Amino acid sequence: MKLPHRPSEPQLRRAEALSGPRPGAAPPHPRLRLLDWRPIGKGAVIGRARVLLRNGLEISDIGLFAKDGRIWAHLPAQQQRDGNGRPITDDRGKSKYVSSIRWSTKELQDGFSRALIDVLREQFPDALDGVR
Repeated sequence: MKLPHRPSEPQLRRAEALSGPRPGAAPPHPRLRLLDWRPIGKGAVIGRARVLLRNGLEISDIGLFAKDGRIWAHLPAQQQRDGNGRPITDDRGKSKYVSSIRWSTKELQDGFSRALIDVLREQFPDALDGVR
């Protein structure tokens, strides 16, 4: 007697993603979890965050910025330096920064910013009060 085919775990996850979770199943994992928040409030910098992504990647020193009515998150970046170790600046005298990691599309970057801002607002409702 042949036993009925039993779907593999990945097949079950794909089917669940298409049809929604099973009744009574645990809610889906959030896109990210906020592990730490440090308000700064200096210039355009609102603060720094540390997050854990659903895939297990932990990212520290994520900057949250606000300017001209817009709020966004930026992955960690280092100040650019010349061959003698001096900071590189632009034509306005502002330091230039470069990140060793980046999102492959603007849509992914924007989605990450929205997700982090949403989680920040959930866990620290007054963190963005007065931010313009």
